Amino acid sequence: DPAADVANLQRAACFLLERITTEDQTRRRGVVVVADCAGASLGMLRKLRLRDAQRGMDMVAGFPCRLRHVYVINLPRVLYPVAATIRACLSKKQRARLTVNRPATLLEDVDAALLPPSVGGTADF
Repeated sequence: DPAADVANLQRAACFLLERITTEDQTRRRGVVVVADCAGASLGMLRKLRLRDAQRGMDMVAGFPCRLRHVYVINLPRVLYPVAATIRACLSKKQRARLTVNRPATLLEDVDAALLPPSVGGTADF
């Protein structure tokens, strides 16, 4: 069931975000999210439904700390129009916190020691 796949992915993301925000300092300072979209396809996009988007928005709205920046990297070109549409729906402040397919910017802003080698970092996970 494609809808269950998306819901399970969102639940897993929610669990991870809850785990990393257990410390007060993290909630105060905020987090940076790196979404590696290598392997994403239009087929995956077809699985998304309105309910999935609503659930995702609810997750972000209820997030217990500041989302400092979101880096979406390795997004296939075929999905650029989708990213542009989403970006157009964001406020100016939110757009400033979203970087799509600029890995060099990621490495300028985030210490390579905190990132896995798959995205240009040196961390050993």
